[in-house]
Amino acid sequence: MDTAVTIAITTVAAILIALKTTLDQLSGLLESAAQTRDAWRRFRDKETRTSQSNEQAPPTDQGEPPAAA
Repeated sequence: MDTAVTIAITTVAAILIALKTTLDQLSGLLESAAQTRDAWRRFRDKETRTSQSNEQAPPTDQGEPPAAA
């Protein structure tokens, strides 16, 4: 009986330590996820601005030589 109680207490302690360790690392994980999200948004917005500026650029006529002055 004493052995069963000792094993039960040890098991509960191990579970609590594992849970605490996981919760301690959760803040770092959430911070990393937020940084990744922000970087992805900056990348996506930069890509969107680049494609919009390419679409708004005036067409160039490369077939005709420049006019003589």
